[in-house]
Amino acid sequence: MKVGDLVRHRFDGRWDEVGVILKLINCVGVHPGGMASVLWSPSHTTHRDDRLYRIRDLEAINESR
Repeated sequence: MKVGDLVRHRFDGRWDEVGVILKLINCVGVHPGGMASVLWSPSHTTHRDDRLYRIRDLEAINESR
C-alpha cells in the first residue's frame, strides 16, 4: 500500500466508505504494519479526516501509479 492508493475501510466487520491514502506512518511495535492518514469521500459521515487508521483494516481497491 502507498500514498495515492484508493482504499476501503473495514468497520464493524464490513467494508464501508472509499478514501485515498494521504500519508503512511510506520509505528514500530505499536501497530504492526503501520498507520495511514486517509481522505474520505465527501459523502462520508462516519470517519473524521484527522484520524489515523490501521493499514491492516484497509483494503486497496485501486493502486496509484
